[in-house]
Amino acid sequence: MISKQYSGSPEDVRAMLSRSIGSIVDNVQCYVKDPVSDMSRCRKLPPEKVLKILLSMGSSALKTEICSLLPEGEEVQSSAFCMQSYKFTLRRL
Repeated sequence: MISKQYSGSPEDVRAMLSRSIGSIVDNVQCYVKDPVSDMSRCRKLPPEKVLKILLSMGSSALKTEICSLLPEGEEVQSSAFCMQSYKFTLRRL
């Protein structure tokens, strides 16, 4: 939800986006296809990382996008990202 006191500074936008992602992660069962099993286990790609990658993706290859957004030394297969991202139901996001 966008605040009526929106100033438009980059810091405000980042903070608002971070709060929105946090709200989705806190209530992840409302945003996945199967609320009982999707995003219920601890994985290399928790919901927060999946959402941040989805929101920041550009036009590069998926593997390049994932590598540029994860910390040095942390590897995740493109297929693992795809499987995790398919669990979200975009109509609710």
